[in-house]
Amino acid sequence: MKESIEQLNCNIYELTKAVKKRTKSNWGKALIPLAIMLIFSYASWFLIFADSKGPNKPHIAILSINGTMQSGSYSSDAYRISLKLQALSQDKNVVAVLLKVNSGGGSPTEAEQISSAIDEFKASGKTIFTSIGTTCASACYFAIANSDEIYAMNSSLVGSIGVRIDTWQFRDVLEKIGIQKRTMTAGENKTLLDPFFEVSSDDATFIKTHLLDKLHSQFINTVIAGRGNKLPENTSNLFTGLVWTGAESVDLGLIDQVGTPLKALKDIEELTNVTDFFDYSRNESKLSSLLKSHINSIFDFQFKPLIN
Repeated sequence: MKESIEQLNCNIYELTKAVKKRTKSNWGKALIPLAIMLIFSYASWFLIFADSKGPNKPHIAILSINGTMQSGSYSSDAYRISLKLQALSQDKNVVAVLLKVNSGGGSPTEAEQISSAIDEFKASGKTIFTSIGTTCASACYFAIANSDEIYAMNSSLVGSIGVRIDTWQFRDVLEKIGIQKRTMTAGENKTLLDPFFEVSSDDATFIKTHLLDKLHSQFINTVIAGRGNKLPENTSNLFTGLVWTGAESVDLGLIDQVGTPLKALKDIEELTNVTDFFDYSRNESKLSSLLKSHINSIFDFQFKPLIN
């Protein structure tokens, strides 16, 4: 990686010299913004994708999921994670995956995609262990319940197997200040969950029966299918939305053992007889730290003289 950065620096320096030569003419000065934009685009692409492939030898792959599970998130977008798991399942040098998660939940759709991707990865004959950080609740647990082994620390928070929909009611407040919302619809239920309208008893019944209960059942079935006979016979409190510590989660069958990510990694090494590993999520820190510090320093020293 160090050599790659040096090469990037060299390329940018050569392009900078070329731009400086052109600044002697008016048309050359007009090219400065374009040159800067091209350099930053190249640098961004380079830092994201450089060294994205793992070593050409048997190794354990490490992936991370952080933050709210939602589409478009760099660290928790289900489509991106699914593509990575698919690629790792097809990589003959990857023997297993350690999935590190730290999320309070998010979209059930994102969770469903990741859960499906884990099933497909396991179908390739490879092992996937999950290590929980501070929290793995709601959609996060939905996503990883079918992992081969789940680890958490004593202080981790695990569970929240439930579904919620939040809405507000602004009508009374707006009436007090003399504001009215006018809505025209085609379809008598089109304003369902609109915060400017009352939720009728029929609306509440529909939401509970057709949305919340159905999503909750899907969540429960996914956990049961993923954890199997690891769950206790009495699951009366398990699917009520409660959250437990890592230590309690072992007794409840939600996780397999208390341990740090390093403990999970060591257990995979013993299982596979492979000690090399590669963090495929490190490009996130590569982009956030190197792009901010390295490229900004290049801009300060290389391009400020051109602008000034």
